[in-house]
Amino acid sequence: MKLVALVGRAVIIAFLAVDAHADIAFTPSTGKSLPIIRIHGKISKEDVLQFGRTVEVAKHNAKAVGIYMIDRAPVFIALDSPGGSVNAAIAIGQAIRELNPVQVTVQTPSSCLSSCVLLLAGGVTRAVYGRVGIHRPYIDDDRAFTVAGQKQSYAEIEKNVKTYLNSVNVPTSLYDAMFRIPPAQVRFLTEQEMQEFNLNEDDPYYKEARDAEQAKKVGLSKSEYQRRYDACSKMTSEQVTNCFNRLLATPSK
Repeated sequence: MKLVALVGRAVIIAFLAVDAHADIAFTPSTGKSLPIIRIHGKISKEDVLQFGRTVEVAKHNAKAVGIYMIDRAPVFIALDSPGGSVNAAIAIGQAIRELNPVQVTVQTPSSCLSSCVLLLAGGVTRAVYGRVGIHRPYIDDDRAFTVAGQKQSYAEIEKNVKTYLNSVNVPTSLYDAMFRIPPAQVRFLTEQEMQEFNLNEDDPYYKEARDAEQAKKVGLSKSEYQRRYDACSKMTSEQVTNCFNRLLATPSK
C-alpha cells in the first residue's frame, strides 16, 4: 500500500501519550454485510503498518464471501479513539483516502477525539453518530523551552496538518479551531460545526463526481438524478432499498 508522505522533518507529535497503540481489528462479513475495520484506542506509529495488514485481511474476507467493488475497498471503518500521534493519524488518514472505503463512521456511543479527526477526514464518505472532539496538538517529548522554539514547532505541525486537510478537501480552518483549545481540554463539535468542517458528510468533490457518473449510467440529468436520490434517502427503511434499486438500474437499450 502506498502512503503519500508529507514534506518536512519527522516529528513525533502526540495528543496523548504514545506508549500504547490502537487496537485495529475487523469484524468479518458473512456475505450479507461488509466487513468492518475498527480502530480503537490511542494512535501510534506502529498502527500504520497494522492498519495496512488489517485492510488486506478484510479484503480477502470480502472476496471469500463474494463481495466485489470496482472502485473502492469493500469495507466500513469505525472509529473510537482518544487520539495519539498526529503523524501516524495523517498516514492512516491518507491510506483511508487511497482505499476509498464505503464509509468512515463514529458510531454511538463511540468518540473520535484529537488526532482521530484526521482519520475521519480521510474518508470520502463520513457519518457521525457518536462524539467528535478537538484540542491543540502537542509534542509529547517537548524540548522547546522558549516562545520562539514553540512557534517554530507549531509552525511545522500546522503546515503538515493543513497540507493533509487540504488534500482530503476538509477546511484547513479545522486546525485553527483545534489550536485554540488547550491540550488538557476537549471541545466537542456540534452538528453545525461538523458540517462546517465537512466531517459528517461526503467529500463534496467525491459526491459531485459520483453523482455525475451515476446520472450518466442511468440516463438522467445530474439534477434529476440528485432529486430522485434525495427522495429515496427520505423514505422508510422498508421502501429505501427498492427505491435505490430502481434509481440505479441501468436503462435497457
